[in-house]
Amino acid sequence: MGDTYDRRVAALPRNADVADQFDLLADLLELEGAETFRVIAYRRAATRMRETSGSVAQLALDGKAKGLQGIGKTIEEKIVQIVERGEIEALTKKKAGVPPEVVLFMRLPGLGPKTAARIWRELGVETLDELKAAAEGERLRALTGLGAKSEEKILKALAFQATQSAEDGGRRLLGEGLPAVHAVVATLREHPAAVAVSEAGSVRRRRESFRDLDIIATATDPAELTAYFTRLRWVVDVAAHGDTKATVVSNDGLRFDLRVVPPESFGNLLQHFTGSKEHNVALREDAVRRGLSISEYGVASVESGDVFRSADEAAVYEFLGYQPIAPELRENAGELEAARRGELPELVELGDVRGDLHTHTHWSADGKSTLEEMVEAAAARGYEYYAITDHSHYLREGRLQAQLEEIERVRARFPKLRILAGVEANIRSNGEVDVAQEELALLDWVVASVHNAPDNRPTERVL
Repeated sequence: MGDTYDRRVAALPRNADVADQFDLLADLLELEGAETFRVIAYRRAATRMRETSGSVAQLALDGKAKGLQGIGKTIEEKIVQIVERGEIEALTKKKAGVPPEVVLFMRLPGLGPKTAARIWRELGVETLDELKAAAEGERLRALTGLGAKSEEKILKALAFQATQSAEDGGRRLLGEGLPAVHAVVATLREHPAAVAVSEAGSVRRRRESFRDLDIIATATDPAELTAYFTRLRWVVDVAAHGDTKATVVSNDGLRFDLRVVPPESFGNLLQHFTGSKEHNVALREDAVRRGLSISEYGVASVESGDVFRSADEAAVYEFLGYQPIAPELRENAGELEAARRGELPELVELGDVRGDLHTHTHWSADGKSTLEEMVEAAAARGYEYYAITDHSHYLREGRLQAQLEEIERVRARFPKLRILAGVEANIRSNGEVDVAQEELALLDWVVASVHNAPDNRPTERVL
């Protein structure tokens, strides 16, 4: 992540904003009915940009974005256009011909690009409000393929979308925040002043979404560590900065809160700032009944005034009479009672996973790595078995046989790993699997799923 603040980064677009432009370009191309490979290429590039920790815009300016998987010269040039002009030239042209909210139609269940385009062009519907009115007025059923059930589904989806928008309050998904907070924690640990550094908050509890990314640390020089934190290269805004606290915003729009605490209270503060709020309230209420008062800095005896502080979070729980409680369980869902009895469940750890039975490689358009790279990663994890299940529609015209031959070659390299040759097959509307029986007979493992259900009968098709 770097330890010097490059002021050019502050003027550059965030990775998420760059990726959003490529996703929007892909959406508009889909509405046009453009070639599938172009749409997939832009979507893959957008995903790679969001997964990249450094500034993609800076990499493009330096001519290094091409080093990222899925980003070639053409896409790199488009990133430079965003930096220099604010927007991809092709995107500007495409947007001029499509009302902004028509793209949002495609994100509703059952509305693909072709249907969205027909609703817009044939009915003149250009906004979500107009779409809602058209569904309520039973106008959508005038289009072939849409009926009363389609209108009902669209109205439900619009209502759900409105509820989610009101409730999410700007929350981001765990998959965005977890790699980022791990990278920042690792960077802070490398600083000479750092003693202990840990993630905290809802991300440490592995909640599905978060608002801020919390970090707790101890240091020999707290002011030096917080100053270092605010100068990191990816920081585009310093919202707050003191000797023991700092809040920064990254070039991906992620908000990080760092608090540097006294070493002797590290465990107490880590427990407090991990939460959840409901867990901590229940913990305090139970402590009060036993003559104790819990704060973020220690556990005090009301009678004697003695305060228990610890650098070890587990010791805090043990002092209070509990089995140490894993962060993922701290939701006030019965974990305190179970911990008091020493009956907490064992959590599944990554090391407990013996294998994967549904994975895609580069043989599928949505795969990111080669078959060999995927198998190497499975072996590195110590897996006992690993199944390759690429999409059946990418394995036509002899490609399945070619993949089976590659699997055989890779099997020779990993004799201790049981490699299963599989496929993810589509279930057609009549319930048949779209892979011939003679080809299925060649495979070890078959995953079958419904990818498109215009008949609205996915369960019957699966059965």
